[in-house]
Amino acid sequence: MPRRSSGVSLILSLSLMAGILILLPRHPLDGSPPPPVQPVLHPPPVPAFHPTGGTGSVSAADAMLQSREIAGTRHLDRQRLQQQVRALAHCDTMDACGRTRLDVNALNSLLPSPP
Repeated sequence: MPRRSSGVSLILSLSLMAGILILLPRHPLDGSPPPPVQPVLHPPPVPAFHPTGGTGSVSAADAMLQSREIAGTRHLDRQRLQQQVRALAHCDTMDACGRTRLDVNALNSLLPSPP
């Protein structure tokens, strides 16, 4: 013999569906659903020379390596920037620059200000 569905289960089902509809977020004035949440996009940090070794300076060899990354990210002339770093360190090649320490502020003054 088939089982008859009781009126209680029907009422329970309808009340659950109504509860779900009530809990869905809606706009307070017109009842439309809220717009999708957009992520907050922050611009990437502008690359600059950064100190190494916990001091306020960087070795000239490290500055030469950092200049490659900075020039690529900022769309600068890499050779010109490296030439300026070598001039600041008073050396001709990366090998000659070696461990000469350069002030990070002096290096960052070589970079154009960000737009």
